[in-house]
This record gives sequence, structure tokens and C-alpha cells, in this order.
Amino acid sequence: MGSLFISLVIDALSLGGSILSLRRRLSFFHPAFYYLFFHLYVITIPAWQVYLGGSVMYEGMSGYMAIRPDEFARAIAYADLALAMFSVGTLLGPRIAFAWKARPRGTGYVLSGRLTVLLLAILLPFSLYFFAARRSGLEAEWLLVASGYGTTFALWPFACLIMGLFRFGFRWFLVAPLAILLPIVGLQGYLRFSFVLTLLFVASVYVYRTGRKWPPVWAWPVAIAIVLLFPQMKYIGKAVQEDDLSGAARRVEQALFLAPPDTELIIEKQLLDPYAGALTLADGLGKRYFGRTYLPLLTFPIPRFLWPHKPGFGDHVIAMATRSRPYDREGRTITYIAEAYLNFGIAGVILVPLVFGVVLSRAYRIFRSGPPGRIGQLFYLSIMVSLIQAYRDGLNSIVVFGIINMFPIVIAWALHVMTQRGKCKFSLAQLGNESHPRRL
Repeated sequence: MGSLFISLVIDALSLGGSILSLRRRLSFFHPAFYYLFFHLYVITIPAWQVYLGGSVMYEGMSGYMAIRPDEFARAIAYADLALAMFSVGTLLGPRIAFAWKARPRGTGYVLSGRLTVLLLAILLPFSLYFFAARRSGLEAEWLLVASGYGTTFALWPFACLIMGLFRFGFRWFLVAPLAILLPIVGLQGYLRFSFVLTLLFVASVYVYRTGRKWPPVWAWPVAIAIVLLFPQMKYIGKAVQEDDLSGAARRVEQALFLAPPDTELIIEKQLLDPYAGALTLADGLGKRYFGRTYLPLLTFPIPRFLWPHKPGFGDHVIAMATRSRPYDREGRTITYIAEAYLNFGIAGVILVPLVFGVVLSRAYRIFRSGPPGRIGQLFYLSIMVSLIQAYRDGLNSIVVFGIINMFPIVIAWALHVMTQRGKCKFSLAQLGNESHPRRL
């Protein structure tokens, strides 16, 4: 374990160095904030738990290969390298993107109140129908409801309501439906990610509209409680659905460290272990994918009932699975770092975070520029909150969670472009007045 301790020391220095170098740029809207949280939650904290004697995936299981200390050390080193390259890209991105002689200008569209009302009137009832149908058993009677399209449509109410919050503020007729729908989604174990991402999106809109850089102090204990409850939400929801309220209460106590956790919770919380094992499995494949893991985005719109064997987002995980590490049966996630390594080797661990940092920092610069209330700023927020999912599952999640599940926002942008409503020009170099208004 000596090598693991050295890796932990280097990791602490890397994380501290990144925080110090980015501290003046950080805000609740900055992509680096989400990356630092990802690294702390997925890499640093679990690594210390392993070093202090915590359980290891597959440990003590006959026929399975437990994650070795050298695999942990390698995974931490690659994660630190990715963190350093992302930080470099974040620092260099604005300079590269705007190092022009002329002052660049962009085009934006301020979100129209009339178009927002029109979209809410059409898309909200449409999506609520699918939301209710999937919970009333109609998916067995109507193929569209049971398909992936039905699942996507059922998540559109949140995008519609958040668009209303962004344009009109936190009015009771927008907040009340969210307060009703969110607990329903939160207690569906397989939709817990949508629950957390929606809460994060709502919080981002609130911080944006109140002109803050960070959420208020009272919101941080709530955020910490949600982070602690998240690994248990699948089990809490299952207990509630089975009318086992005492079991749900016990799960809440375990999540808040008021009771010792069960074994399945310990394994469920581990995200570092699958990532560390995936690096070894990627080497065992003996080949690189060279970006093919991103190709399923091209076939995603085709319903599976029309193409039962179409490429899936997890095909590469299925391909790398072995009998001693059955990632395919367990549905393991390997993080975007292992995905980049599978695609391009060590070059992917260097270049993918670097390019990601450059692109996202440029997007943040545009977000801060120009007049407030633009539809592009709302779209930026939807992408930012999906980054947590993308870092964990792979870069395809940005499209799935940030665009497809939030497609009403894309429709709103398209309508503004076609009608030229709310069109405005602004300088991307003028950053003196940040567009975080208290009222829109």
C-alpha cells in the first residue's frame, strides 16, 4: 500500500494546485467547478477510503478478480493527469478563443415571453401525458410509450418548467408542478440521476436570476444531504414502492451515517473501482476504438423496435468484460477518463481533457458576455449540469442528458432563430458587466 499512499499525496497536491490556479475563475456556473467536484467525489475520497481499509470491488468473491493496489495507483495517476490537462485547457481556452485583433462579436436571442408561453402550452401537456402514461401501465399497450422516445418525452416536463423559471422567475404555478413531479422521479431508482440533475439545473437558474456566483449558505447543507442520499436513493425508492417505510427510514439513516451501511451500499458507492479495473480491461482488449464509442449518437434516434441490434452506448463496456470482472452484467460505468484511454490510449487521457477544458472555458466566456436572459445562456446551463453525468458515464451523456432530455430548450432556440425574435449583437470581449441579473 506504500505506492498507493504516494499516489494519494500526489493526488492531494494535484487537486490543491488545480484549485489554487483556478480559484479566481471558479463559480457555480464554471465547468471547472463540476470537474473538481467529480475528481474529489470519484477519485480522491474513495481512494482514501481504500487506503484506510475500505472494501474493494470483488474482494472476497470467489471467481472474481478484486481491484489491486497497483491498479488503484495507476487510475489515480491517470486521473491526476486528466485533471492537470483540464486545468491547463481551462486557463488557455479564453486566450486561444479570443486572441484576435478585432473585437469578436456574437449573436444571441433573448428568450421571448410569448414563445415561452406557446411552448409551455404545447409541450408541457404533451410531455405530462407520457410522464403519467409510463407510471400507469400504458407502456404495455402503446409501443411509443414503452420505447426510448416515451422515456425521453416523459422527462420533458422538467425542461419546460425550468425554461419558464428562467424567463418568468420562480412563480408558484411553475414551482408547484416541479415540487410534485420531482419526488415522484426521485423515488424511481433508475431515474435518480434525472432527479439530481434537475435539482442542480433549478439551483443554477436560481443563482443566475439572483445575480450570485454561488448558492446561498442555506443551500449548501441541502446539497450535502442530497450527495449523501444519492447512493441510497435506488433502495429508498424501492422500499417506498413496496410500502416498507421502516426500510426506507433505515436507508436514510445509513446514508446520513446514522447507521452502518449494508454491503450493497458500499459496493454501489464505489466509482473509483470500476474505473481502475476498466483500464486493465482496456489493455486486455488489445485494440483501440479511436472514437467509435461516440458513434452510437448517430443511431440513437432510431427506435430499438425498428433496429433491435443497433449499437448501444455501453457496447464497449460489454466488449471489455470478462468472467472475473463481468462489467456487462453489472452495468458498470467506467468514467470518461477510461473511455478516453480505451479510444486513444494515454494520448486520450492527455488530449480529451485538454480539448474539453478549452471548449468549455470558451463556452463559459460566451455565457458571461452580452445581454442577460438569452436562450443560449439557458442552453449553457443545461450542458453544465449534465457534466457530472458525462464525467461519470462518458461524453455521450452530454448529448443525452444536456440536449435530448432538455430538447424543449433546443426547440425554443430554433424558433427564435427562425423568427429572429429577440435577436441581439454583443461583444465577446466585453466582460466588465457579467450577465447575472437579479430580474429579467
